Parts: sequence; C-alpha cells; structure tokens
Amino acid sequence: MLDPNLTAIICISILALIPISIVSVVKFTNLKLKTEQIRADAMVKAEEIKARNQYEIEKLVSGNRTNSRINHTQGNIDDSYEDPYEKRKVRER
Repeated sequence: MLDPNLTAIICISILALIPISIVSVVKFTNLKLKTEQIRADAMVKAEEIKARNQYEIEKLVSGNRTNSRINHTQGNIDDSYEDPYEKRKVRER
C-alpha cells in the first residue's frame, strides 16, 4: 500500500500540472497569434509596396506617352520610344 505522504505528493503534483498546462497553452496561443499578426502585417506592407510601385510605373509610362505625343505634335518624332500598344495593333491587323 502507498504511503500517505507519497499519495499527498502525487496529488499535489497532479494539481500543480493543471495550472501549469493551462498557462503554457495560453502563452502558446498568444505566441501563435502574434506570429500570425506579424505575418499579416508583412503581407499588407508588401501589397502596399507593390501598389505603390505599380502606380509609379503607370505614372512613368503615362508620362512617356504624353512626352511622345507632344513630340509628335511638334514634329519631333521620338524614335527611341516604342509604344507597346501600337505593336499590338499592328499584329492584330
């Protein structure tokens, strides 16, 4: 038969494991939530950078088209600029 002192020690250790396991589960869950939040923030920043870069590219392309049109109307033909849409129109014909 078990010694009463040993039984008490076993019961106390089992009761001590319950709060320890609860605390560890809560900390683990918080850690997972933080990592997911960091990952989501990084994805949002990446999308913002992509959108900003796309906007800058479109602004540059539209600026090149405007400069090309101004040069054509003034009689200065800019041979260095090739409009990709013109190539597409030629291929479609």
